[in-house]
Amino acid sequence: MFSPDDPHHTTFGKAFGHLVKRRRGIEGLTQQQLAAKAFGNEDAKSRISEIENGKVQNPSARTVDRIATALDISDYDLENIRAPVVSHSLSDELNVSLGVLEKFAQQFSLETENDDTDNLIPYLRDKAKDYHSLRQEIAAIGSSDPTFNRVLLKLNELVEHGELEQARHHLQPLKDKLLQSASYYIIKTSEVLLLEASIHLLSGNTKAALDAILQAVQSLMSTNVSLAIRTANSSAQKLYDYSRRFGGDGFDCAIATLSVVNKQSVACSHDERMSALNWTGLARWQKGMRARGAPGIDELENAADEFTSIVKISIRQEYWNSRAEAFHNRGNCFTYLGYRTKGKRREEYLRKAVEDYRNSLSIYESRDEAEGIIRNLKNMAIAFSEMMDTPQNGEENNFKTAVDCARRAVDLCLGSSVSDDLKSMSLNNLGHALHQFAVYGPADDKIAALDEAIVHYEKDKEIVTADGDPVGWALSEENIGEALEEKAKLVAKDQDAILNQAEQRYLSALLTLERGGMPFNADKCLKSIRRVRKQRTNLIRAK
Repeated sequence: MFSPDDPHHTTFGKAFGHLVKRRRGIEGLTQQQLAAKAFGNEDAKSRISEIENGKVQNPSARTVDRIATALDISDYDLENIRAPVVSHSLSDELNVSLGVLEKFAQQFSLETENDDTDNLIPYLRDKAKDYHSLRQEIAAIGSSDPTFNRVLLKLNELVEHGELEQARHHLQPLKDKLLQSASYYIIKTSEVLLLEASIHLLSGNTKAALDAILQAVQSLMSTNVSLAIRTANSSAQKLYDYSRRFGGDGFDCAIATLSVVNKQSVACSHDERMSALNWTGLARWQKGMRARGAPGIDELENAADEFTSIVKISIRQEYWNSRAEAFHNRGNCFTYLGYRTKGKRREEYLRKAVEDYRNSLSIYESRDEAEGIIRNLKNMAIAFSEMMDTPQNGEENNFKTAVDCARRAVDLCLGSSVSDDLKSMSLNNLGHALHQFAVYGPADDKIAALDEAIVHYEKDKEIVTADGDPVGWALSEENIGEALEEKAKLVAKDQDAILNQAEQRYLSALLTLERGGMPFNADKCLKSIRRVRKQRTNLIRAK
């Protein structure tokens, strides 16, 4: 008789790591790709490796949620592994329960009484494949038509006890009946269309991907509106993620996909509706940042309207997290609108941004959410430093307030286990606040403030790196160039040498920004290079 090894308890972290590794393989993702998808940072692949190897005994709820979302792991799957389970080396290897192994071993002894026991392991492997094949068939039927659930429960019970032949006998008529169902064909057709969309997306053809997605969503509307809405939301997220990484017209495609959800808003749950509004807002925001002139301003204002709708829904439903995030995202829209406009209009947008960041900050502070607090502080610092120096709400000086907010954000980053991406942005924002303070604020030693700004920009470049985040790296290079250019105006000597350093920083930033699909910033760098060269020429002529 088969006798397994001594049992040992498997922690949730170990079980979750095994699930992540298996699901990542199914999705065809590398650890680096999963890190980028879950945390927005490819350099976080070491975290993925530690989780998959079971080194993280109790991963945080935020980490579990981000990875589960990236790999489409359901709450049901997570609940199945949340409680400690008893495992064995062979049962782990075959991914089959002990009861089923025992049943298979009994069948082995009955069917091959005189056979050599060395054949037991290959025999069990074949049975395990059979077991998983049946489980997948049963799960597919359950997801296609929930009316079969009572029969499926019985089938699952048979499979869990190792009665595979009996389960297969009862499964066949169920499959025959299901094949006659129109909903089955619609769902399967939609799966094919979504697979086709993924292929188009990988080929860079976002418009063809959109056509396939819309066909899938429209067909699902006739049989399962809720599934159609979830499909539209998840597909729009893929289009959004693709365009953020590779550019193209994916943001327009995401907005078009989510228009289907907006037309069916009555049939949506509050979560589905807010998800659609959020992805529409984010897509419009990204599109607005990349567009020039009036079209860019229009898209940013449209994005702010989407987040306003989320605020209204979340207040009625008491979804504090969605409300805090919507305030934060709307603040980002207003900040960029302020950056694109002038005079009183600019001031008005930036004041709105500060108000939204403060609303979001108060929610996160009441929940002691370090990441939310840091993100709002660093963005509030940007809004204050971009504001004309008219004190707001009794503030002594907007530029000094910006430095204080940015310093607090950096201090919290150092005392918290937040992502490198957030640390990078906080360091960059502190450098920017110091730079603005030196130029426009009442800094006693402007050169010292600029030197400190350059130090923080350099620290930021150590985190983002030219290979890991070329656009982020280039933006820090550009910021250093601006600080050096400003410093050259304040020194009595070595002006040409400092301006030469600034020019080199602008040049290295320009090459990377053009590759990263940020034409607005690239044009700005080009103008900066011309300006610095003109200043150097004037210095030579003056001598």
